Amino acid sequence: MKTLVTGGSGFLGQHLLPLLEEDQVWAPSSGELNLADPLAVAQAVAEFKPERVFHLGALTSPKAASMDPDRAVLVNVGGTRSLCQAMLAHTPSARLVHVSTCHVYGRPLRNPVTEAHPLNPVGAYAQSKAAAEAEVQAVVSEGFDAVIVRPFNLFGPGQSTDYALADWCAQSVSGRHHILCGDLDIERDYLDVRDAAQGLLLIAKRGLKGGAYNLCRGHAEPLRYLMALVAPGCEPHVEPGRLRADPVAKLQGSRRKAGALGWGPAFSLEQTAVDLRLYLSSRTSI
Repeated sequence: MKTLVTGGSGFLGQHLLPLLEEDQVWAPSSGELNLADPLAVAQAVAEFKPERVFHLGALTSPKAASMDPDRAVLVNVGGTRSLCQAMLAHTPSARLVHVSTCHVYGRPLRNPVTEAHPLNPVGAYAQSKAAAEAEVQAVVSEGFDAVIVRPFNLFGPGQSTDYALADWCAQSVSGRHHILCGDLDIERDYLDVRDAAQGLLLIAKRGLKGGAYNLCRGHAEPLRYLMALVAPGCEPHVEPGRLRADPVAKLQGSRRKAGALGWGPAFSLEQTAVDLRLYLSSRTSI
């Protein structure tokens, strides 16, 4: 199968690509395919003619999106629109697997959050991802085959220290005993990135056209507990600059819908923490 993967060099993409060994895969870098250029996207789709597309390419950092919301719209919304239109024109029978985010739910009305929960995105990143979903739903209404995947918080080997758990882990493996952090009482539903990659592949094969699927463990843990896993034996040191304004106290997803397709997490939080520590330790020793 000819498979196009945007964002293949990213955190999730790095774990998805090895699962596609039987496919003829093209995973262009951002230098090879500029998602913000509609003509470039159209030409790429027309020339490669993918039978399946995993769309992971996006501005994925909420902090970066808040600093440059116009860029977030250009890449996350415009890039998705360009890809959808290009596929409609050149590969109308192909399947699009669009990777969104749990952040589109915003402040949950109830936990666990199912895919039927209203979208109420807060902030430039979440708003751009919700708008990107709308672009996908617009072409689905025209008969196009697409599914939407909403991963919850991911962590594991390969993660950038721009994200909390990897940052705390990196501080720990570098020898710090007091870990700089924000609010540890909020609760989040964390999932191993390798489980998320397996989920993407299964949803690509079995997901219903036009459907949306959460990828999560289905359990929310206090960040204090997660810090103890990634930075064992260390003490938290809360920095005011790391505290979020008006944070969501708890976000827990429902994995029932993806579970009905046969998916479930294989990695425990404890194993993921160990593997993240090994990965970051190897990086610091280079």
